[in-house]
This record gives sequence, C-alpha cells and structure tokens, in this order.
Amino acid sequence: MANKYGRTKMNCSEAVCRGIIRLDSDVKGNVHDEKYQKLNEKEYTDWCEQRKSRLCYYLRENHDIEVNDDFLKNASLYGLSSQRMFRKFCYPKVLTEFFLRENIDKAAVRTAANIESLIESHKLKCADMKKITARNSIVKESNNLSVILVLDNLRSAYNVGAIIRIAETSGCDKVMCCGITPFPPHVKLERSACGAERIVPMEYFSDTSCCIDQLKNNSYYIFALEEGIQDVPSSPYCFIDFDCLEGRKGIGLVVGAEMVGIDKKIIHSCNQCIEIPMLGLKTSLNVSTATSIVVFEIMRKLGRFVRFNLHP
Repeated sequence: MANKYGRTKMNCSEAVCRGIIRLDSDVKGNVHDEKYQKLNEKEYTDWCEQRKSRLCYYLRENHDIEVNDDFLKNASLYGLSSQRMFRKFCYPKVLTEFFLRENIDKAAVRTAANIESLIESHKLKCADMKKITARNSIVKESNNLSVILVLDNLRSAYNVGAIIRIAETSGCDKVMCCGITPFPPHVKLERSACGAERIVPMEYFSDTSCCIDQLKNNSYYIFALEEGIQDVPSSPYCFIDFDCLEGRKGIGLVVGAEMVGIDKKIIHSCNQCIEIPMLGLKTSLNVSTATSIVVFEIMRKLGRFVRFNLHP
C-alpha cells in the first residue's frame, strides 16, 4: 500500500492498475497480463533504484547531504518539501516518458541542487521561528500589559465579528460585549469572525458601566475611542502618551456604534478619549475599521512588533 507521500510502497502493477503510472498505448491492453506485470514491475523497480542511487550520489558529492533513514523520516530537520521532491524523483508517475527520454545523471544533478535549496530554506525558517519565540518571551517579560476591548452597545453582528477577528490577529487578551452587543453563539457574528470567536476569550455584561468599573478596580487604564467632552479630554490616537500606564495592569479600549458613539455617561467613566483625525468631509469610520487602526497602534507602542524587527 502507498503511504501518505505516494508511491514509495506501491509496486508498478498496483500503480498501473490504479492509474497512478501512465503507460504507452501499445502496452495498455496488456496491463492485466500476469507475465507483463511481473516483467514491468522488475524493470520499474530496477529503474527506480538506479534513479535513487544517482540522486543520493550527487547529494553526497555535490552538497554533502547523506540520504539515510533519518533523512526520509525526520521532516522537522529537512522539511517535507525536500522529502517529497526526493520521492518524486525516485518514483515518478509517468513511467515511459522518463524511462525513454530523460538523462538520469543530468536530472539527478538538477534535483540534488533543488533539494539542497529546499533544505536550506527550511533551516532558515526554523531559525526564524526560534528568533520569534525568543523575541516573544523578551517582549512578554518586559511589557506584560494586557489589552481588552469593550464593545458598548454595538448593533451590527458583522461588525462585532470583525472586531473579534481584529482582537485575535492583534493579540488582544479579551473582548467584552456590553448591552445590546451581539454575543456568541450568533450566526452573523460567527460568519465575519471566521472562527476567532472560538479563540479569543469573551465575556458579556448587561451594562457597560459595570464592565468599566470592574476593569478600573483591576488597575486597567481605560481609553474611549471617541471625541472628547469637557471633563474627559481627547488626543489623536497616534500621540498617545503611555506614561499614564505606570503601575497599571493593562489597557481597556471602549468602542461604540459609529452613528451614536459612546454614551456620555460611559465616557465620564473612562480615563481618556482618543480619536482618529478626519481629513475629509465625513466625520466617522466604520467601527471595526476604526478599532483596527487604534488597536494596532496601541500594540506598536507597547512594543509587540519587536518580533518583526520594527521600531516600537
């Protein structure tokens, strides 16, 4: 039987009968003839062994890569792509085309170079993953402030789903739905969240004020994504001064519906308002669009992009 990579454990007779290996028209009528199958299977096996030996030779001589059981089994070390290319060369699907026309040595040299390139690419990716893991731990140790989104009486389930997806992709710790804001399970929400609602921790509050009070009691600094009012000043989101986060556990960002905004009572409960400067005639953005702009800027200022070699 064939394994998940294809033809490595399938003989030629099985491959022909299953249509995996194509034969010329003059032998198709004899596929089920037992003598031909035995002869064809031997030729195919010998030919595959010849291809394999030449490829192993050029891998060893030209690229110092020794093909052994470890090479064929250890995908984490060499990568699946290089293993698949090796098997594809040694056990090709089209039998007679390669058998009659291809120069094995020339093809083996080319394939060996491609395999070496795939292995090097895999090693670079593994090294990058180790660096990212190390950077993530550094960022987490140096700045472990959490970010929580508070959704104040949003009406559109599609917008809520989009915001949950934003929260997942930006690394927010939680989404709190308040008032009439749709909450899972909800078909429209799940459609735009694309599964993020199963990843991001979520909580529901019947009243937004209770949610904010709980966050403030837990040493969270609360921003309202809204134009400022007399008692609560506002500043452009790109000029946020994070000195105010000294001794805080995290950040709470309150967003409201784009048509009515955040209730003034809720704004008074917040520490500060932040807004997106508008340069056109329109004075508002879709709530999910506005949330994505501000959330990713907050993450940048918190240093979460250090892993990408960007300046915080």
